[in-house]
Amino acid sequence: MTESLSRKTAVELASLIATKAVSPVEVLDAHLATIARVNPKLNAIVTLWWPMPRGRRQRTPNWP
Repeated sequence: MTESLSRKTAVELASLIATKAVSPVEVLDAHLATIARVNPKLNAIVTLWWPMPRGRRQRTPNWP
């Protein structure tokens, strides 16, 4: 499902998260995996600093 998550629209992802079909962390991981797969060819992302969203996730107690 990781690959399919990165192909969904924001509205679809919001619905999946709201219904707890997926977690925000799963969505983040799916997008990071896609970036890791395609960015070496595209070279579109110069600096990827992914610890920031994970740190925010850990500091947000009411996160779904």
